[in-house]
Order: sequence, then C-alpha cells, then structure tokens
Amino acid sequence: MRRGLLTFGILILAMAALAEIHDISIGDNFFNPSTVTISPGDRVRWTNDGLYTHRTKSVDGLWDSGFMDPGETYSRTFNTIGSFDYNDPHYPHASGTIVVQSTGVQVTSWGKILTLYR
Repeated sequence: MRRGLLTFGILILAMAALAEIHDISIGDNFFNPSTVTISPGDRVRWTNDGLYTHRTKSVDGLWDSGFMDPGETYSRTFNTIGSFDYNDPHYPHASGTIVVQSTGVQVTSWGKILTLYR
C-alpha cells in the first residue's frame, strides 16, 4: 500500500513539473493568440494589454475573470480534456478557444510510467 501511494505521489509531482503557463494578451477587441492548445494541468494566463477594462468569460460558465484593468492578469488551470470557448462580453469580436489535449502519459498497473511525451 505504501509503495502504491509513493508511486502515485511521484507521478503527481512529475505531472506538476511538466505543467506549463500559456500567455494570452487581451487587446482592445481581440485575444492574442485566439486559440491555444495545452495539456491537462497547464495554466493559461490572460493579461490585459489594452487601454480599457476587459474580461475573459467562458461561454459555458466555467470561469469569469471579472473586470480587469490595464496591466492586470487572470489565470486558470485546465485539468479536463476538451475545447473551451471564451469571450469578452463587452467586445463581441473578442473571442478565443482553449483546447486541452491528452499529454500521452500512460501508467501500468504497477505504477510505472511507460511513455511520456508532449
């Protein structure tokens, strides 16, 4: 039992070490890049680089940054595989998509990592 917990803990630490931060710039009426492809556990950080207050809000209600003044940031970690559309409700043309794809980590019943790639 202890060995299983230790192996699980090591796997969690390995996955955390692989996590990346992906930056998205919010301009006045756009997100750049508008589509980002990431792995589960990665974090997305939006920065308001515009001159006005902006916000990032998911279409399905998973997150809402609230109003961000110029220079402010908002970040979120994505753990679920899928495609997540978002927008700035006050700027109809400002929209984007976060695509979360599998990392390719496979684990045997013994807890050994067979493959690890990005």
